[in-house]
Amino acid sequence: VVNFTSIGKYGGWDNVGDVFYGCTSLKTVTASNKLTTIGCHAFRDCNNLEEITGLDGTITLCSCCFFNCYKLKSSSFSNANILFYNADNGFIFAECDSLTTVPLSSNNTFIPLRAFQSSGIQTLNLPSSITSIGNLAFRDCASLTTINLDNVTTIGAEAFGFCENLQTVNLTSLTVLGASVFSYYGISGELNCPNLSTIGDYSFL
Repeated sequence: VVNFTSIGKYGGWDNVGDVFYGCTSLKTVTASNKLTTIGCHAFRDCNNLEEITGLDGTITLCSCCFFNCYKLKSSSFSNANILFYNADNGFIFAECDSLTTVPLSSNNTFIPLRAFQSSGIQTLNLPSSITSIGNLAFRDCASLTTINLDNVTTIGAEAFGFCENLQTVNLTSLTVLGASVFSYYGISGELNCPNLSTIGDYSFL
């Protein structure tokens, strides 16, 4: 992909790109270091895509762009900083089983809904700029062990549901905890939420 600055359409759910959607034979992509945007559904269901080389700098991702790319490696983003387009652009890395971590831009203020649902994420360093976690953002991330939530004030429904190996949670800034956020797993250690004002139904079921 030579000298391209964007792949697919930049925008919300109705602004569909579908550029390589369902290209199941696609295994590697060499991207221009000028690439700054990957649009909606651009690589969705490319379930043999293993690596994208050449990504450099801040890359803005839109909804479903890597949904169900379950062989995609973390090394694809080693020189990039991932910026999410908006909070409603979900499923960006959902079902990416081989993805263990991604570097996030300090310009992010949120994690979109279902962004990492059912992915292979193990650890994630959230920039201090992130204050909200969307609904189901990390649901069914069975490999997730640690995540820093020190500056997060709002966590949406089921955001960490079924994350059975999550061991360390710091919630010192949290004010709103949605429904079923930590359902079906045990938090180990002390839970410290001095600013919490709202707890949703079934949050600690």
